[in-house]
Amino acid sequence: MLGSPVDGSSPREIKSRFVAIREKFLEQLGDWLPVYEDFLRDYESSSESARAMGEIHMRVHRIAGSARMFGFSDLTDAAIAAENRLRDLTGNGIPTSVDHGGVDHSDDAFWTLLMQLRLALKDDDFFDVDQPDLTVFSQVGERRFTVLIADDDDLLRELLVKEFTDANFQIMQAPDGEVMMDIIRSCACNADAEKPDLIILDLNMPKVNGFQVLKKLKATEATRDIPVVMLTRRSEDENLPECMSLGAVDYVTKPVSVNELFSRISEQLSTPKNKVLLVDDDEHIRELLTQHFHRMGMSVVPAKSGLEAMQLLGRQKPDAIVLDIVMPGMTGIEVLRQLQANEELAKIPVVLLTTKAQQDNILRGLEIGAHDYVTKPFDPVDVVTRVNQLIQHELEI
Repeated sequence: MLGSPVDGSSPREIKSRFVAIREKFLEQLGDWLPVYEDFLRDYESSSESARAMGEIHMRVHRIAGSARMFGFSDLTDAAIAAENRLRDLTGNGIPTSVDHGGVDHSDDAFWTLLMQLRLALKDDDFFDVDQPDLTVFSQVGERRFTVLIADDDDLLRELLVKEFTDANFQIMQAPDGEVMMDIIRSCACNADAEKPDLIILDLNMPKVNGFQVLKKLKATEATRDIPVVMLTRRSEDENLPECMSLGAVDYVTKPVSVNELFSRISEQLSTPKNKVLLVDDDEHIRELLTQHFHRMGMSVVPAKSGLEAMQLLGRQKPDAIVLDIVMPGMTGIEVLRQLQANEELAKIPVVLLTTKAQQDNILRGLEIGAHDYVTKPFDPVDVVTRVNQLIQHELEI
């Protein structure tokens, strides 16, 4: 059952694994310290390159996001201050140019980070590790869910993989945005490809960032309904509002609290979402309505033809159907007749999409068993509202 470690790990064993990852974190700091010291020497002489500063910025960003998880709160604070200073100098995470602009080269933020790095590497004290609260998954149910963790921080991924595995999740991983794009393409091209039930997506990744990945996820029919929780170092990140408007369901700021992340994931997986079958041969209409249904917390199963809709209905039962009347091949009227001929499918509320010129089809559809209709051009909010009202009415019966 979710809520209990599947491998029988004791709290001591879980703690031991956590400390082992912490030691890797310290090893990485030790390897990187001389690189940072070289950067500071070059910075004082104004001889550092844009490329070097970009690499320093990325490493400082990772330290800011993970140091507190391993017991180094002061190091996290110092890394955040240094990252902000780097952003002031370059204007973005991967600079194309560097302009000191006459700044004081004895920058406190950079040298404070150096001091905290050295202190962390001298820290041999054992500390108590908060145990993950696996009981938050008690409401999720017996099913073993698959979670995809997309983050370029190897140690953060390793930590989350161990903790989620202990909570009986199956884990997929992506170390950068390019791998995520490959996963999306695989899901789009192969109906049998493994798909996660939820994605944890870092907003700031190299090569392809989390915002670009999210746009691709939501533009791809095979992946657009997968809930996505964003990871970000700053809640005021300029891309975060756009991520939420695109359809991300939640976000968590770094340094990540495993228990907070567990709680957010549990909430997403334990909350039943109403499912809508959206049948229309117009891709733009499917895209528009899908975005609005997502904002209402509903999942969407798209179908571009009547035949595809009937095939999907053979495998799953939605809570409502939005059905275009005029489509090539099997029309909406023909789909509606087949629905009414099936005792189970006949109970599903149907909203017809049509034009004002198709009054005969509207009347025929309502006589056959459609519950409501909307004429094109339509207000997508009106469509979503009507569908939601029909679903709630069915739940009350």
